[in-house]
Amino acid sequence: MPAISASRVRFIPRVLLISAAMLVPGSLSAQESRPDALDATDLHITGSLAHEWCRGWTLESRVAQSQLILVARVSSVSALNVVRGAKVNTALREYRFQPVRVLKGVFARDELSMTHSDLGLPAPDPASPPAFQQGQYLLLLLARNARRPSSFSCVSAANWAPTRQALPELTGPQDPIVSMTESLIAVTQTRSRRSRADLTLEQVKKLSGPAVVPLLSSLSERAFWAAQVTSAETLVDLMQHESRAIRSAATTVVHRIMEMGIDDDKETVEKFASALRNLLQSDEVDTTTRTSALRALGYSGETGRSHDWVGDLLVGHLREGRTNAERLAAASALADLDDDRHRHAAIESIDRLPLDEPSKRERSFLGEVVRFADTHAGPALLRRIQQKLVAGHPALTEITLLGQLKYVEAVPALLEAGIDEVHNDEQALAIAFEALRDERAVSQLVKWLQHVNFNVRWAAFGALSAIDSGEAIAAIRLRMKSEHDLRLKLRMASALGRHGIIDGYPFAIEHVADPGITQYAAEALAAIGDPRAGKQLHEILEQSNDAQWNAAALHALAVMGDASVKPRLVEILDDRRHSLLAAAITASRELGDKEMIAALVPLISSRNFTVASSSIDAIRVLGVAENDGAPATNDAMNDAATELLKLLDDPYVDIRLRIAALDTLDSIEDKRLSDTVRKLADRPELENTALMQRIDQYLSTARRSAG
Repeated sequence: MPAISASRVRFIPRVLLISAAMLVPGSLSAQESRPDALDATDLHITGSLAHEWCRGWTLESRVAQSQLILVARVSSVSALNVVRGAKVNTALREYRFQPVRVLKGVFARDELSMTHSDLGLPAPDPASPPAFQQGQYLLLLLARNARRPSSFSCVSAANWAPTRQALPELTGPQDPIVSMTESLIAVTQTRSRRSRADLTLEQVKKLSGPAVVPLLSSLSERAFWAAQVTSAETLVDLMQHESRAIRSAATTVVHRIMEMGIDDDKETVEKFASALRNLLQSDEVDTTTRTSALRALGYSGETGRSHDWVGDLLVGHLREGRTNAERLAAASALADLDDDRHRHAAIESIDRLPLDEPSKRERSFLGEVVRFADTHAGPALLRRIQQKLVAGHPALTEITLLGQLKYVEAVPALLEAGIDEVHNDEQALAIAFEALRDERAVSQLVKWLQHVNFNVRWAAFGALSAIDSGEAIAAIRLRMKSEHDLRLKLRMASALGRHGIIDGYPFAIEHVADPGITQYAAEALAAIGDPRAGKQLHEILEQSNDAQWNAAALHALAVMGDASVKPRLVEILDDRRHSLLAAAITASRELGDKEMIAALVPLISSRNFTVASSSIDAIRVLGVAENDGAPATNDAMNDAATELLKLLDDPYVDIRLRIAALDTLDSIEDKRLSDTVRKLADRPELENTALMQRIDQYLSTARRSAG
């Protein structure tokens, strides 16, 4: 890696000096104590820092929204006019621009007049000079003003974007930013995401300075295609650039590419890993850049595991990272790298974490460590919760993780935590006990079964039901009649029904048609198994004209596994106008009979969103065998997959249905899905949609599985 420029090295002590001085009252004036308040004399010291206004600069979306893009020269700036009103004085400053080059759209006038509000500038201060001076060159990205169609206003930038990102200043008509903008205009007009990535990368190789940042931002949004076309050398060089903004943008692209999975391209992974190592061992001070580099190393896969230095570097940052963000990134990267040799170091980090670590940061850090170490983290978490109990700190994160790990040795400590009524951890403890299923918790759970908080009672019942001991069932039976929430009462009836206790039958049969209660009542009837239920429900279907009761009867009979209801369901599904169509779809899913798939297939293309969505969901549930999770392969399932592929590929279908179709096809492991998804990944109209996020996730998982 080339040596960092002397100008950057000289700048670092000044940053540290300012940061330290801010801690000492009166050491610096308010103006001097702000790092962003460096005056013009500092610019020769900071060198490339003069261009750092471009950090995080994104431009493509604004280019796409613009109707007119100009390279313009400020021809005149009016004096500040103040319009005095009865209650409010309005300041007004006018800027006149001479068009030099029109990059997009048509502009036939000799001059363009815009006020400060048209430009998106704050109200002018009479004591301050104008934002722009005569003779300056600017890049203007404009759209028609909705209230004044004959005039223009700047396309809104993100709220956080500095003014210079919204109104880039140019050195002249040939400024690299102009070439970059022309490239982004071409990108927005290209009907292929892969071609967009090609065009962007080609321009990245030609340009330098701030103009590179928006191109890298665009490239990172197409990580899958960037991984196909990217030249590693180009990004490696940019990761060593003297500009902090460019280094950060290039590192983000590398992170996104490696996250998508390029394990099969070992040569590229080696180049990226080496560049990431150099960056992390340099004097790079930017936290975001360093965390991106750490996360990227975690995705180095088998190549990373083959080099001792990768794990050692991550462990070093886990132990001695400059910031909390870097330590968290290192923990996450170690979990992604999944190298068993470093598990002990990850577990050791639990003991070093302060007991009063802020809960959000603690949750994230411990979650990543447990993702890597799994059950091996149990003893360290147990030590930590014991220390917290002594010190009087809340232990919600540890309680949750110990439950997820099913670490039975933690039961005594969790019971001790249950005695503490200060931190209100009863619900989390009950959920943990449900996972642990240890009878030692029954007495505590019985107390919580009468808790004033409904959520605690709900969780306590779940734990007692999972433990399923004689004492637990007796406590549930005793509580059921006095429980006033009908949903919880019916859950209790289900638990008792599995033990042949039919106390809850009257509640279940009487309330089976109540809105929001049907599923709980149906499960209770299925668990109780009383023969009266089937007879009464069939009578309702034959004699009742009440749609709500008929729908509930269909649902309950299906949950009970009554195969005699199947012909009625097929009949209803065949009539798209039937009032019980939605109920029949849900009942078909609950019945669990794969022969119902054939009747559901025609409903996938329904114009009714609820009908189509419910049908896709039912096919997903029925399409996977219950015994071993193997995908169904019958003709009806193949027909369903064909219809789902059509729906997924249809641009006029609701995005939510297309995502549901993709999820279902993924669940049934249809072999045609991969080709369809790759084609969709090339469609620019899907950019920045939930469907494209799901497509990226699918492609990343598929590539990693193949690797």
